[in-house]
Amino acid sequence: MYGSVRACFVTVSIVTVRYARASGGNTGHRSGDIWEDQAMTMTRNRSVLSYCAVAVAAAVLSAIGTWSATNFVAVSAAQPAAAGAGQILVQPLADLPGREVRMSLLDREPGASSARHRHPGHHTFGYVVEGTYEFGINGQPSVVLKAGDAFYEPPTAIHTMSRNPSTDRRAKILVFMVADQKNPSTVAE
Repeated sequence: MYGSVRACFVTVSIVTVRYARASGGNTGHRSGDIWEDQAMTMTRNRSVLSYCAVAVAAAVLSAIGTWSATNFVAVSAAQPAAAGAGQILVQPLADLPGREVRMSLLDREPGASSARHRHPGHHTFGYVVEGTYEFGINGQPSVVLKAGDAFYEPPTAIHTMSRNPSTDRRAKILVFMVADQKNPSTVAE
């Protein structure tokens, strides 16, 4: 930042000297009034200084933005890499020993379904991003959810219905689990 400020003052000096040389040592005004010449020089210098102030402010904002982006990327990179198809994030929860967050995006083709299963020890939340999703747990009647709908599965639930009921549109479901670290995400029943 200090380099930018110094560069602005050097630029002001060079511009002033070049202008004075190009105009034959005066401002181009022929009145000879010293006060008027000094006022014009001060106005020009203020103009150049205001441009320098804007440049310094832009440099400071740029430095802050770069620093913030670097910290954001560093925090993101610190999270463990997620494994598996559709997996978005696996993040251990330090304040809940033995627990982690698992996020994934399910992409179901038209008519696709999964066999009965459960998510052992996991609180499972879902959000339908696109299409429709037929959902049922513990043998209860299933419901058809549309884009924008959400659902919850308790840790002991058996997922008895999980399918895309559409014949021509894909379904995308964002799944968020507060998971038991020692258990797999899904176990067939």
